[in-house]
Amino acid sequence: MKIRTEIIEEYRVENELSKSAFCRICKIQFRTYGKIMKGNYNFDVRALLRISRVLKIPIHQLFKED
Repeated sequence: MKIRTEIIEEYRVENELSKSAFCRICKIQFRTYGKIMKGNYNFDVRALLRISRVLKIPIHQLFKED
């Protein structure tokens, strides 16, 4: 499964948030954000849970089926 990074980016842009501001709101490290957006899956899944809470969507919506 892959992460639907377009949902994350769309939210960030629509809310006029810089990448670092988005990370602060989600309480994730900027490095973790970069890994998620680049498709590097070497990060703690709790980061996705925090992002889904900020986006107000169920975590499963952040995943796309292959």
